[in-house]
Amino acid sequence: MGLVACASLARAQSTAPRWRIGYLGPSAETAPRLLAAFKDGLAAQGLVEGRDLVVEYRWTNAGTRMNDEATLVASAREFVAKKADVIVASIDPAIFAARKGGGTTPIVMLNASDPVGLGFVASLSRPGGNVTGLTNQSSDLVEKKLSVLLEAVPGAKRVAMLVSGPGKLRDDTVGRARAVASSGGIALQVVEATTAAALDDAFAAMKRERAEALLVTDTGGGVFFTERARLSELALVHRFPRIGERAMTLSIRRVGVIGEPAGSLLLSLRDASSSPAA
Repeated sequence: MGLVACASLARAQSTAPRWRIGYLGPSAETAPRLLAAFKDGLAAQGLVEGRDLVVEYRWTNAGTRMNDEATLVASAREFVAKKADVIVASIDPAIFAARKGGGTTPIVMLNASDPVGLGFVASLSRPGGNVTGLTNQSSDLVEKKLSVLLEAVPGAKRVAMLVSGPGKLRDDTVGRARAVASSGGIALQVVEATTAAALDDAFAAMKRERAEALLVTDTGGGVFFTERARLSELALVHRFPRIGERAMTLSIRRVGVIGEPAGSLLLSLRDASSSPAA
């Protein structure tokens, strides 16, 4: 019986998940496509939850509202206490919290607005430290968005541009938008809303300036993501033709090839999970 018990224990240990990931991001109720993309990305790497790894999920939101910073940082510290091999943080508030509470645990950031400007990494080509990942924003995109908006609203001469936060991304984005607007004889009204509470005042300001169309550009902070339904509602109420961010469904699929340290770690998790146990 002793030998049988030992053999059973050995088999259980050999088939137990080897790796632990802490996932901090929007819940399935708030952003189903983001979470689905993460799970699909794991599957594409050949990683199966429960077999190869355990994923500890903690959410950035309570319902449709963002949790406060202390709650998010506590989640990151919980991952460290549970000895997570890597922390996956989706959207800016989660990334801030992971960096603050995650210690030296490697961090993969998803859907970061301005990784360099917000201090997440030293540069996009050489992130440095223990953070790497993906960004879904670029100041280059605003030129195309504004052009598409003006094609959709021919004759518009006053366009409001709603931005969500200060920093280099904001400055670059606004600068590019002003150049496009100026070349087309368009008056561009830049309005900033860094919190959910500021949205009503922002739309009131656009209305006072008689904006004829709205360009929404998330330049950091995550407020436009968490308040996207309300943004759409306010745009309808004020009758602003609008172009904004596409749903953020960047997944973990490419994480294995984006570099040190956390990307290579996840790639090694995939490779190790398909190798015979030592």
